[in-house]
Formats: sequence, C-alpha cells, structure tokens
Amino acid sequence: MQPGHWSPSVLLLLCCLVVVATVAVLVWRRRPQAGATELTALLAAILVWGSIYAAGLLTHDEVTRRLIERVMWVGVTTAPVAWLVFALSYTGRRRLITQRLVGGLLAVAALTTALVITNPGHQLIWTSNEILHTGNVATAVQTFGPLFWPVALYNYALVLAGSYLLLRLVFTSEGMYVDQSAALVVGAVVPAVANFLSVLGIAPSKDST
Repeated sequence: MQPGHWSPSVLLLLCCLVVVATVAVLVWRRRPQAGATELTALLAAILVWGSIYAAGLLTHDEVTRRLIERVMWVGVTTAPVAWLVFALSYTGRRRLITQRLVGGLLAVAALTTALVITNPGHQLIWTSNEILHTGNVATAVQTFGPLFWPVALYNYALVLAGSYLLLRLVFTSEGMYVDQSAALVVGAVVPAVANFLSVLGIAPSKDST
C-alpha cells in the first residue's frame, strides 16, 4: 500500500511512533538521572507495541494479520511492567526493584505472551479473532476467552499501581516533580481508561488489548 493511501489514523499513529522513538533516544542520553533507564525501557516497549500494531493495520492478508495481532502482545505485556518499574524508580523506591520482582513480572509477561501466540490451539485468550477490513485499514475483532479478563485486569493493575505511586508524588513534592508526575499519570491513566471502556464495548476502539 502506498503512503498516499494510508488512512489519517495510520499516519497519526506513525507520527506518534516517531515522537516516541525520538523521546526514547533523548531520555537514554540522560540515563544517569533517576528513572531515565526505566523510562527508556517503557518507551521501547510502547514503540514495539505501536510499530507492530501499525504493521497490522496495513496488513490485509488475514492469516498474517492474525499472527501480527498475537505477536503484538510482546509489547502489550511488557509495557505495564516497564511502567511500574519506572514509577518505582522515579518515586525513589529503587530498593524495591529487585531481580526477583522484575524477573517475576517478566515471567508473567512471557507466559501471557506465550498463551496469546499459541491461542489458536487452546482459545483461552480469544475464542475468535476476526479481521475487519474498513477502507485501507485491517483491524482485529475478538471474542474473549476465559483467561482474557484475568490477563487484562492484571495489566491494568500494574498501570494503576504505577500511577498511584506517581500520584502520591504529586501531592508530596514541590516544583517540577509535581508537573512531571501529573503529566505522566494523565498520560498513562487516560489511555488505560479509554482502552478499558473499549474492551467493555462502551467506547469504540480498534484495539482490544
């Protein structure tokens, strides 16, 4: 598909990915600062998630599109982990970021991703995964399986836990940390709430992750 035929939503997503990649590079250069390394990891996870999602929107072969939808969960499952670890670091709780904690969180993420990738064999995450072609965009519409909600609620819980830590910083700090923390909380919670509402079918969405 030629770029001139891409939908506005795809072009906007690609622009956002360029911004995320640029910010990730800038943050990485400032990694001696608190939370910089963890924020880079978070941005990298978002970049992986968004890039695979964008590729999926432009893929109309249904077999490949379904595969992309499953592989995308590499980013879906690691982004909440990176967000929580970043929040712990940024709020001065680096002592809690142990190998056991991070390893456990990543193990759950890996197990979840494995379940999603192998879903056609057991249908525990989705019982159906249909591809809807709307104009030049191909989106996936799923019927949730028995493990979808436990997985989704776990990921939402990680996002909320990280947001809570940053929100506490808003009310206990002064100066730039207040503005930065508030912006980070809004940037995380608003998309999470919108995604949750879309999963419930209350708000329209092209992404049911």
